[in-house]
Formats: sequence, C-alpha cells, structure tokens
Amino acid sequence: MQNEEIVHYLTQDEVTLPVGAQVSLVDVPGASFSHSLHANVDFSDSSLRAMDARDAEFQGCSFSRVNLTGMLAEGAVFTDCTFTQLDMTQLYGLRATFTGCLFEGVDMASGYFEQATLRNNTFTSSVLSRAGSPSIFVGATIQDNFFSSCVLDSVDFESTATVANTMRACSLRGAYLTAASVYASIFESVDLRGASLDYAVIENTLISGDVHNVDATGIKAIGSDLAQAHGTILIDDDTSFENCDTGDHLVLAPLSLSTKGDE
Repeated sequence: MQNEEIVHYLTQDEVTLPVGAQVSLVDVPGASFSHSLHANVDFSDSSLRAMDARDAEFQGCSFSRVNLTGMLAEGAVFTDCTFTQLDMTQLYGLRATFTGCLFEGVDMASGYFEQATLRNNTFTSSVLSRAGSPSIFVGATIQDNFFSSCVLDSVDFESTATVANTMRACSLRGAYLTAASVYASIFESVDLRGASLDYAVIENTLISGDVHNVDATGIKAIGSDLAQAHGTILIDDDTSFENCDTGDHLVLAPLSLSTKGDE
C-alpha cells in the first residue's frame, strides 16, 4: 500500500491492517484501530496522536519514533511489541495488557493504567513521570518486568500486585505503593526517598539504595533483604519486619517523631 492509500485507509472506522504492513511516515490523528487485530505492522516515524486502540490487539508491532500522545488504549492488548524513542504521554490504558514488550527511551508521563496488566516487559531509560504529571497504575498487575534507569517519581502504584519485578537504578522518589503487594522483587540501587509504602506487604524482596523518609506506616515486611538500603524509614506500632535483614545503614524512626518532608 502507498502512503496515500494508507492515510485514506486509516481514516476509516475500526481499521484492520494487513499482516506485516508498513505504516511509516504518515500523519493521521485520531485513527481508529478499535476492536481489531494487527500483526507485525511497522508504524515507525508516524504521528498517530489520539489514536483509538480501544479493545484492539497488536502482535509483534513496531512503534519506533511514533507520536502516540493521548492514545485511547482501554482494554487493548499489546504482545511482543517494540516501543522506542517515542511520545506516548497521556495514554488512557484502563485494563490494557502489555506482554513481552520493549519500552526504550519512551515518555509515558501522565498515563492512566488502572487495572492494567504488565508481564515480561522491559523498560529502559523511560520516563513514567514528570513534575506534576505522574502515571497511575492503581490496582494493576505488574509481574516479571525489568526496569532500568527509569524515572517513576510520584507514580501511583496503590493496591498493585507487584511480583518478580526488577528495578535497577530507577528513581521512585515520592512514589505511592500504598497497600501494594510486593513479592520476590528486586529494587537495586533505587531512589525511594519520600515514597509511601504504608500498609504494603513486602515479601522476599531485596531493596538497596536511598530510602530516606519512606513512609512505612503499617507495612508488613517478611523475609526481605534491606541490608544495602540506607536512610530513615518512618514506622508506627503496626509496622513489622519479620525475618528481614535491615543491615547497619537503616534507621527505623517512629513517624510521630519525624518530619516527613525533610530530606
């Protein structure tokens, strides 16, 4: 298909592209892919802002240097897709599913991923938060993902199920993991300053890095390794560390005697 044909095609409702189609260098705002299946499509270098992908399925597709700002992805399923060097800010991904995808150099700030499912994805040098515009993952299932050198400051992970994930050299300053369930995960050399882990369950998890002023009100930590964490964790009478290694650089301070905003 020529670009002119593709542009015309993408203006139709609920488009289904041929397997292996090349959809590059097109500018079609608001293109509708909802309720359709797309396999091995190359969308590189296109502008598809406000794309409608609700309840659509994408398999093995490439989104390199694509403008996906404001994409509607409620209920969408992305499997083995590649997202590199692109803008997908303000994405609406309620109940969306991402499995086996690569996110490299992606701006995902201000995204809405409530009740989404993320499994076996890799995130490198990506931004999930900017000043005043963090993404929201409330109630999401986040399992077997790898995050490296990502910015997740103030991202809302409240009530998420976080299982067997690795976060390496990431910034989670002020992140919200309130009532989250974190199991068998690795947070290596992370910046958790000012994060809220109140009433979270942290089990068989390794945490190293700066945890100064982490709110651990009512947290239940079991069999976890915090020996390489440093800073002051704020606790209350409901906080418990069962069979945990807290090392020599961690200070457990009663919340009532601390100033949460200090760093």
